[in-house]
Amino acid sequence: MALKFDDYIFYHIPKTGGNYIRLVLQRITTDIEEITHPHASPLKVGKKRHDPEKSFCVVRHPLTWYESFFRYRIKTGWRLGQGTRIYNDGPHPIDAHCHSDTFRAFISKMLVYYPNGWVTSLYLRFIPFCKYTLRQENLTPELKELLTMFGYKKFPKVINKKTNVTQGSIETKLPKDLRNKILKAESEIIKYLGY
Repeated sequence: MALKFDDYIFYHIPKTGGNYIRLVLQRITTDIEEITHPHASPLKVGKKRHDPEKSFCVVRHPLTWYESFFRYRIKTGWRLGQGTRIYNDGPHPIDAHCHSDTFRAFISKMLVYYPNGWVTSLYLRFIPFCKYTLRQENLTPELKELLTMFGYKKFPKVINKKTNVTQGSIETKLPKDLRNKILKAESEIIKYLGY
């Protein structure tokens, strides 16, 4: 979600911990407003509302992003034909082209349809326009540090993290050659983010 709180904006890149951030923000401020749709990029929000100096997003390693997306779709269903919950304009591009029963087949299709890396193109809609980029792998301490810098004096001590629907026993192991291919497709963003 593009979530405005006080004078700041959090841009929610899908599958990067946005529900957790929403919970934290709801416990530290009552001045929260959703802007446009839940995964609006800074370009969608527009110059009047977007202040790059007061905005942030969260990323995760591209491979774990793919794993999370695949697990989520296996558990909740591929969005084919009727649009997504967020948009009503047809199927999500990944779902339309890459829906699969196995992670291996899913990644193979991603490499065909998005040879330059879906996650790279997704992240590039957010990162260049946000002053701060947090990592999901270290989210709580990085978020605490950022909110302190923004002037928030308290950080919720106990957060009941919503059970992540994407965790579980769905197999996401890849053969080495396929793993290397997807990492190569995402190599620019992996290098840029220092993963």
